[in-house]
Amino acid sequence: MKDERIDHIQESMQQTEERWLRVRRALKREDQVHADRLAAMIHAHAEDRFPSINDPLEAAMLAVFIEMQKQRENRRFAAPDQE
Repeated sequence: MKDERIDHIQESMQQTEERWLRVRRALKREDQVHADRLAAMIHAHAEDRFPSINDPLEAAMLAVFIEMQKQRENRRFAAPDQE
């Protein structure tokens, strides 16, 4: 039963990614690239298992925040004098 819930969360995250990619077409051209990046962040964690999370949107947002934090840390370590 637990695996079915996790599978549902993973499937829902993929659906969220797909919806965000469809919505991007309605955005201003300069915002479309950002929507692409956010969808890619979800995709990067689409196969992750989030056993404590029951809300697919929460799982998607966690994936985005993880990727944003990784990017932030990569920039900080790449150029420590520029922060």
